[in-house]
Amino acid sequence: MQVLAVQYLRERAEKGEPEAQYRLGIMLSEGKEVPRNLVQAYAWLDVAATTSAKPEIAGRAAQDREGVAARMTPMQIVEARELAKQWKERITGKASP
Repeated sequence: MQVLAVQYLRERAEKGEPEAQYRLGIMLSEGKEVPRNLVQAYAWLDVAATTSAKPEIAGRAAQDREGVAARMTPMQIVEARELAKQWKERITGKASP
């Protein structure tokens, strides 16, 4: 995938498209086409898991999010959850509890 394609995928994810959020999370967790970043991977997978109206995307994202969490420190997980909260608020326009 070219740099522009990754940028386009990120833009779609930031606009609230769960499939793009899921794909970006997987790419970040594997370090494919982008530098590996487990915190961002977890955050994007969490956003997809908790906001997707499609059960198949939400289920895959939740499962893969837990796989990423298994490779993270507790502090990284806290950071990723806060990042996911911020992204969800920005995407949905609603504050999270």
